[in-house]
Amino acid sequence: MLRLRSAAALCASCLTLAGTGVVWSATLDQALDHHLAGRLDAARSAYGALIAAPATPPADVASAHNNLCVLHNDRGEFATALEHCREAERRRRELGDRTRLAHTLNNLALAHQYLGDAAAAERAFREALALDRALAETEDEVVVLANLAALAIGGARDGAALDALAEVDTLTVAHVAEPWAPEQRRVALLNRAVVLERLGAHREALAELLELARQPEPDPRHSAALAANLGVLYRNLGDPRAAARELERAAAIFRAEADRAGLANALVNLGQVEELHLRDGARAERLYLEALDEAVRGGDRGQQVQAQIFLGRLLQAAGRDAEADEPLGRALALARAIADPEATAAALGELARLELRRGDPRAAAGRLDEALAKLESVRAGARASGLASSYLADKRALYGDPALVPTRAGERAREELALAGSVAAAVRARADVGALAVEVRLPAG
Repeated sequence: MLRLRSAAALCASCLTLAGTGVVWSATLDQALDHHLAGRLDAARSAYGALIAAPATPPADVASAHNNLCVLHNDRGEFATALEHCREAERRRRELGDRTRLAHTLNNLALAHQYLGDAAAAERAFREALALDRALAETEDEVVVLANLAALAIGGARDGAALDALAEVDTLTVAHVAEPWAPEQRRVALLNRAVVLERLGAHREALAELLELARQPEPDPRHSAALAANLGVLYRNLGDPRAAARELERAAAIFRAEADRAGLANALVNLGQVEELHLRDGARAERLYLEALDEAVRGGDRGQQVQAQIFLGRLLQAAGRDAEADEPLGRALALARAIADPEATAAALGELARLELRRGDPRAAAGRLDEALAKLESVRAGARASGLASSYLADKRALYGDPALVPTRAGERAREELALAGSVAAAVRARADVGALAVEVRLPAG
């Protein structure tokens, strides 16, 4: 299931100063007009001119860096976004502007998250959350909580994600009359559906998404995420043609919005429909390669992992083992680097299958031990949420039979071969759901 990218906080209201300052405030407003209208190249040039001009007020320079961080995040240029966010953070700390510092910290966290540094992202989100609570900025608090939930989903910490979403639910109910509450509630419902789907609670997830589908959705990226998540659910519930229809629709919206991370995820999921259900391996390979290209160009390491896992699996299934080695090895290294336990387990499972085909069941069993440990860590997080039983039901081939526990006793190559093949199949089944989460839009500021 799919994560929408957040558009972060833009500076929309800047001080009008006497003399030269009026000119540069007007330039910032003009740049923002370009930005909000989608004229991103013009906006980038205007922000750059503002930063370069020596007479620009310091607050406006900080805002220009902040807005460039947003712009580059939205274009999938995460390393450049990170540079601008760090500069905006430095300047806003110097200025003592705590509200806008909180916005910049949220944007900084998103850049870290897209670059695969979950620990740095969480630190920035937590500082932003503390500032928002101290300043009684409830809308911003809800935004950061939703983004913390998305971060937890990306790290397979489903219990933590559900806890954050429960806080979002409480706050949106308490402020139901506020104009921002409906959008934040839609985001929370979609993120909760992502968690439920990941834990195997497909019908509960479908109920969440159907509620969302009945509501008007002004944000095209939210519409795309809803379509993508419905596509994943339809595939898991046995309707591949409906799944393909929804995923094609999602991909078209993400392409129009220049959202590379969303597009890569939709293409990977569409590739799974083509490969596993419609049996068109050639088209699936093209989709995985396109998804990988979008993820690399956008710098989204999580999507790079997913695309390479499924590309490697397809190549292996086609008997192209030598070709499968490279993407699977890269996927494993990157999944470990970004601390994604499910992606690590999926890559290990596929590499174990390669070991089996080469006649080395002991090496395969070693990889599968690690894969099982990674999946058990996800189950531990699910247990706290009360959904561990759903996770167990979804993984019954993996957890339900004690005979699947790997053994090192004796020279039991035949038993290990059967065991490793069974567990690898279970890990493959777990990897079939591509999960992302929805991040949300902060108010201008």
